[in-house]
Amino acid sequence: MFSKMCYTLAIAAALVGQVGLEAAKPIKVSRDRAQVEKSIKQTKLKYAASIPAAPTVKVDVNGNAVMLWEEIGINTLINASTAPFGGSWTAPVLLSDPTLSSSNPTLAMDGNGDAVAVWRSGYPILGCDALYVATMPSGGAWSTALMLSTSDEAVFDNFTVDINEANQIVVGWSSFSISGFSISL
Repeated sequence: MFSKMCYTLAIAAALVGQVGLEAAKPIKVSRDRAQVEKSIKQTKLKYAASIPAAPTVKVDVNGNAVMLWEEIGINTLINASTAPFGGSWTAPVLLSDPTLSSSNPTLAMDGNGDAVAVWRSGYPILGCDALYVATMPSGGAWSTALMLSTSDEAVFDNFTVDINEANQIVVGWSSFSISGFSISL
């Protein structure tokens, strides 16, 4: 069976391969495995004891790509991988705390290739979900994850992130705490 993870990697590889061509051709996406394998080079990440899910991909102006996804196992983890223009995907990098269950990876990337990852993880003290963020400069390594929300708020699924060319990062989220519902920036 053709998994969604392999399908998403195949699409990302196709996008990286199309950037920079003089006459850009539309990428034909097919759910038929044989057609996809013939048209583009794929990278498959194999998982024996967990399930990859919820992939998100961004590409900079030079064709370099970043991808985040969930790895569903005992705890759901957030992983990242990068691919330079025309190159291969790197081995997965774990962004989230493996002792917490994480979800909803959200990714932003500016034209220079600087990336920001945001996700939700279970906060063990209060049983609430907190919002975490990690950054990666173009061509660099991911930072250590930092908790962005406060420890007394429960963050909902509907959060968003963006980054501009001046490396200004904006994250918006809604949450609930003892003081009520709120939207934070």
